[in-house]
Amino acid sequence: VIITSTYMLILAPMMKERDSLNKSISDWESSIIEISHLKQLDVQSQLTINNQNKPEQSLVVIVDISLRKYNLYQSLQRSLPNGNDNIRVELQEASFNDLILWIEELDSMYNLKVISANFSESSSEEYGFVNTSLTLEY
Repeated sequence: VIITSTYMLILAPMMKERDSLNKSISDWESSIIEISHLKQLDVQSQLTINNQNKPEQSLVVIVDISLRKYNLYQSLQRSLPNGNDNIRVELQEASFNDLILWIEELDSMYNLKVISANFSESSSEEYGFVNTSLTLEY
């Protein structure tokens, strides 16, 4: 009777809890494996998306065409490609507002990001003009 009571009151609930915890651990392990797999798929899809967003034109051509569109070409002092995915662009006496619109288009249309930027006041008597050196990257 004492052994049966001990089993019923102490051991049976402990074994039931152990089984429940083992199932919970098994469920968590399955979830972690699934999340790891999904994360790997996400990384692969991001790489595919980034490669698909690269235009066929060179960075020099993209910069040239887009600067002309925003009336910034006359401000271009230098554009120096640094490999296939990177270009440094130097502008003088550039309209700040047009510059911001140009950068936004480079991001949205060509997936080009500004990775570094230096701005200085232009010597122009007019407000809203800057000198800048930007590094853009896919």
